[in-house]
Amino acid sequence: MRANHLRQFNFQFSIFNLQLTRMRRAALIVLDGVGIGPAPDTDQYGDTGSDTLGNVSRAAGGLALPHLEALGLGCCAPLAGIRAVEQPAAAWGIAQPVSAG
Repeated sequence: MRANHLRQFNFQFSIFNLQLTRMRRAALIVLDGVGIGPAPDTDQYGDTGSDTLGNVSRAAGGLALPHLEALGLGCCAPLAGIRAVEQPAAAWGIAQPVSAG
């Protein structure tokens, strides 16, 4: 992704006790289109209650995703079966669009 494309999103990252060290490589997991929690403007588009991953986790009676849980998935939003770990093994975050559409 080019730097100018990053301006389209307001990234909200939370980093707990993450030591900044020189890395040879990194993995970026993007769950694009999955939907985790509502965006602030969902009611303007008739999407009130949108929370795909949250709704799936509740409908399934909880999810079992231990590796994503350890990386911080539960810190992004409340999910049935996924706890918010106190010290995630990775940096985690959600992205919200900053423009309509």
